[in-house]
Amino acid sequence: MLTDILVPGNRYDLLDAHPAPRPDVSVVVVHYRQPDQLARTWHALCRQTLPPVEVVIADDGSDPPPVAPTGGPPVRVVTQADRGFRAAAARNLGVAATRGEVLV
Repeated sequence: MLTDILVPGNRYDLLDAHPAPRPDVSVVVVHYRQPDQLARTWHALCRQTLPPVEVVIADDGSDPPPVAPTGGPPVRVVTQADRGFRAAAARNLGVAATRGEVLV
């Protein structure tokens, strides 16, 4: 497990190339009526050197809800009703839908 390795001073350059299995990384993106920003975020996620194993878009009640983008890591959209600004609740909903070892 990645957390079993001591990395003094965050000096990852001192470690062997792959000292432990790479963790499964899940990314939660909170969204509300900003499709252009979501598209930019998706583009950035797809260009990572180590892409996440999954992306969960947690929508806070957009009308219409976002469509899951294609052409990258597996992605799904979870939504909650629009009852005002509830980004934390949307984030928690997204977290509950992940399966990765590391959450971003």
